[in-house]
This record gives sequence, C-alpha cells and structure tokens, in this order.
Amino acid sequence: MVDSIDSISGVDILIPTYNQERYIEQCIQSALNQSYENINIIVVDDASTDNTENILKKYRENSKIKYIRNKENLGRVKNYRNALYEISSSEYILNLDGDDWLLDSEYVEKAVDILRKNPDVACVTGNKVTFIERMGKYLDNSDIYNQTLDPIMTGDKYLYEYALNKVAFSHLSTLYRRVLAINNNFYSKDITFTDGESIFRLICGRKIAYLPLAAGVWRIHQRNETKKFDIKNLKLRKFFLLEESVFQEYEKNYPETRYLSGGKLYDKLRIKRLKPFVYSAFKERRINDLLIIFIRLLRYSPVLFGLFIVEIFHYTKKFNLIKL
Repeated sequence: MVDSIDSISGVDILIPTYNQERYIEQCIQSALNQSYENINIIVVDDASTDNTENILKKYRENSKIKYIRNKENLGRVKNYRNALYEISSSEYILNLDGDDWLLDSEYVEKAVDILRKNPDVACVTGNKVTFIERMGKYLDNSDIYNQTLDPIMTGDKYLYEYALNKVAFSHLSTLYRRVLAINNNFYSKDITFTDGESIFRLICGRKIAYLPLAAGVWRIHQRNETKKFDIKNLKLRKFFLLEESVFQEYEKNYPETRYLSGGKLYDKLRIKRLKPFVYSAFKERRINDLLIIFIRLLRYSPVLFGLFIVEIFHYTKKFNLIKL
C-alpha cells in the first residue's frame, strides 16, 4: 500500500478527438470513473468545428482533466503522435478515442499493477465490446477471440495467434510504457491501423500481458465506419504497409522462432488483411471486383496469390459458394 499519490506511477489517458460532441462526455466520464488515483486525462482536440470546446469548459475546475485545442487540424495519426510525444509526460499511456469509453472501472489499476511487477512487459491489453450505433447492439466476442492468450506471453506468441485470427486487437484497452513507445517511433505511419502497427512492433522482442476482461467499448457509428474498399485504386504495396513494417521488426527480433518464421507470418498477416474484402465480394457476387483483386495480387506476388487461392477455395467450399 502506497502512502501518497506521488509515489504511484502516473498514467495519462489520452483522448484525441475531432467533432465528437455527441460522445466526448461519456468518454471523459468513463476515464474519471477509473479507480486508479494518479491519472491525468488529456483531451487533445484536433480543431473541432462542433461544440466540443464549449462542452469541455465544464471540466475547467477538474484538476485531473487537461484540455488542449490544436490551432489547426493535424489529422488523426498526427494528432495521436502529437499527444504522445509533445503533451503526455506520465510513465504509462492509454489512448482512448473520443467516441469510445471504458467499461471496467478497475482496468487501469489492474494493468498498472502488472507493469509495475513485470518490468519486462511492454504493455497490457484486454478485451473490447463493440457497440454498433445504428443497430443499437453490443457485440462481445470474447468467447471466440483471445481464448489462447496467456496472462504474460512473448510478442511472437501474440502475433502468431493474431495471424491465425484468434486474437481481436484492441487499442483502447492497451496500456503501454511511454518511453518504449517513443523509442519505437509510435504512430509514425499514416495508415488506418497505425495503432495496431505501433503496438505490434513494440512487442517484437518483448512481452505483452493480457487481462481477460472487457476493458472498454469501441463505438461504430456513421462517421467512423470502415471506409468502402476502393477496388479500382487498390495499391497492394501501400495496402500491406502495416504487415511489411511488422514483418521487418519480427525478422529482426526473431531470426529463429518456435511459432512462425518471419516469411510465414508475413504471408498470414497479408492474407488475413485481404480476406474480409474478398469474402464480401464473393458473397455479393461482385465478379469484376474479384478479378481486379486477383490480377493485382498475382502481379504483386505470385507466391502470395497461390496461398490466397487455397484460402479462398476452402472458404467457398465451406459455405457452398462454388460447386465442385
């Protein structure tokens, strides 16, 4: 038991936001509800044009909350990076987007306890619940995903399970060490999955801990639903930038591994990334889109194309989408 707040490791809950006036109060309140004492809640407003600034005025007297408004819109990834590198200062970081919220009031406390007791663990992650706003439904897939994760495991074990589609990654439930993140050039790639790319590189050669509880809620709404896959302008080298980055870090840290060689991991990650779009095209019978993907995949990598065709064959056979 510690005697004072000053002796407790500090946590910055970073809340990058842009035009999220409908959700920002729920997000902030969920952070305030955390049982851990030494928390700073830093709202980094990326020059919102809605009522976000006025909403934050009600928290001016709360010493736990700091509101910073960018002079100009930086964009999602640069705002993440600016918040981590230029604004935060605590030992541990949790990044919570302004439209999401935390569920478990003791999550930060439990995660910090693991990091303090295990200096070789780079970050702690947990489960998330998905809220689909237009349907008013909550989806909890924790009985399907993350079942094979250990309380503390090596990075290659986590990535192996992720590549096999057994892991549901959650940025909002990942508490990480700030110094390690900065040293690993977090949020450096302007891609949709920059959070996953950063965390996956971080755990290469390190350990990650897992708490089997629902840490928070990822909200899917009209403004943040996954953008339509632009088949006609598909550029696979850019599309697979995340996988390439993780592969390079993986190869460097795991020249020999008991799970997957770097090459096999690279293939599985790329197949995993492309499959949902191809499966969707199959279900909707969009033949032209399928032809475009297959032709560009063949030009990009004949080997990967062959592996992908095998995956598609098993999928279509399983769901009777083709007749043999």
